[in-house]
Amino acid sequence: MSRWIPLLGGRRVRPLAAVVPALLGATALFGLCGWVGYIQIGNLAADSITGTPAQQGLLVLCYLPLLAWAPLLTASAIAYYRRRTAAFPTPA
Repeated sequence: MSRWIPLLGGRRVRPLAAVVPALLGATALFGLCGWVGYIQIGNLAADSITGTPAQQGLLVLCYLPLLAWAPLLTASAIAYYRRRTAAFPTPA
């Protein structure tokens, strides 16, 4: 039940109400990661961000997990949709 969500009053939340914003956010994250990655590759090649190879390695190590955010969000949104639509079929 969704009693804690304001204005719903205990009614069910439709799966697409959660899946569509999640997939739009994942699409934006894919684009943002591509754009930022393109910019940062040029900056790393020019050594304009880091001073030493150790700093460059630490920078890459810290930002690498962020690349998994968009695909994991996509996978979890699709899995949520599949789970919710299989468990609660829409009445005819």
